Amino acid sequence: MAAEEEVIRGTVRTGYVSAGGYAYKVRRVLFAQLKHLVQAGKVDQKEVARAAGYLNTLLYHLVVEQMGFTKSDALRITVNYAVRNGTIEWDLDSLKVEMYRRVDDEQVSKALGLAKKAIEGQYTGEEGPATD
Repeated sequence: MAAEEEVIRGTVRTGYVSAGGYAYKVRRVLFAQLKHLVQAGKVDQKEVARAAGYLNTLLYHLVVEQMGFTKSDALRITVNYAVRNGTIEWDLDSLKVEMYRRVDDEQVSKALGLAKKAIEGQYTGEEGPATD
């Protein structure tokens, strides 16, 4: 009888990170999650680096080349993976990339001015919101 293959599953979650720093974060999270397997000799650290590099290349094409995001925009990345026989396999069907674009301060200020004008006179006395 052949020994049953050990499969270890995990999920990389970056939290919110700037588009300019996601690659470092993905690599750091993956290495942290698999540290015990690397120390036990079940996964080579070169394999961890290879898997992180593959995912980061895919994300670069999505984030920068396809979506045109800049370093000041933000992302949150979640993806599942499995470790089989020392190889990390990404479950790309589970890949979720939340993208948030930065809005210029000038644009926000202009919109705030328009919003203030739109509600002007609707609130009087203590019932209305505090204004500066």
